[in-house]
Amino acid sequence: MKYKKSKLLLLGCLLLAVSQMCSAGIIAYTDRISWENALTGSIVEESFNGISKYDFSLGSNSAGLLDINISGDSHGSNRIEDIANSSLDIDGSNYYLGNVRNGSPSTYSELAFGTDIYTFGADWVGVVGYGNLVATIGSVDINFTDYFSGKYDAGFLGFISDESFSSIFFSTESVTTNEAFGMDNVAFSVSSVPEPGSLLLMLVPLGILIARRNRLNNLHT
Repeated sequence: MKYKKSKLLLLGCLLLAVSQMCSAGIIAYTDRISWENALTGSIVEESFNGISKYDFSLGSNSAGLLDINISGDSHGSNRIEDIANSSLDIDGSNYYLGNVRNGSPSTYSELAFGTDIYTFGADWVGVVGYGNLVATIGSVDINFTDYFSGKYDAGFLGFISDESFSSIFFSTESVTTNEAFGMDNVAFSVSSVPEPGSLLLMLVPLGILIARRNRLNNLHT
C-alpha cells in the first residue's frame, strides 16, 4: 500500500512539474553557461565588434546579425557605441547603447531577428535605476528589476520560450524617465526546447527507477 501511494505521489509531482513548465511560457536564466546547457542546436552570436560606431535613426537599423528598430517620437540616442566614448561598456569592446522611454517624448527599441527563434541571451548593464527596462516577448513582459538591483549592476540574462518569437520589444516601467543601458554579446538559437510531452517521457522513467528503489528499501526494512 505504501508503495502504491508513493508511486502515485511521485507521478503527481512529475505531472505538476511539467504543468508548471508549460504555464511558465518563458524561463529566465542569469547564468550564461546554464542557459547554453539548456539549449539544443547551435547558437548564433553577435558581439557588435565588426560594426563601426554610428547613431541610429527612427526605423530599421542594421546591427550585424539582427536589426534594431527604433520607434516613437524620438530616436533617443540609440547607437552602436565604441569603447572610446563609453560609459556603459561591458567587456571593453563595441556594444549596443540603448535608450528607451515610455512617455513623452517616447522612444522604443525592438530587436528583430529576421526568423523565428526560441532562445535569446545577452550581457547587460544599466538596465535599472531610472526608467527601469522592460522587455516584451510575445505577450509576456519581463521586468529587469526582477534580476538587477542597481544602475551599474551588470550580468547575463537570457530566456528560453516554449513558443517561437521573432523580435523583442523594449520599453520602460516609468512614463516620466528614460533608461539608458548597454547590451553586448547577444546570442540566440532557432532550435526549440523539448515539448512538454517529450519532457514527461524523459521524466517518467526516472520516476519509475526512484519508485523501484524505494520499494526495495521498504522490502529490506
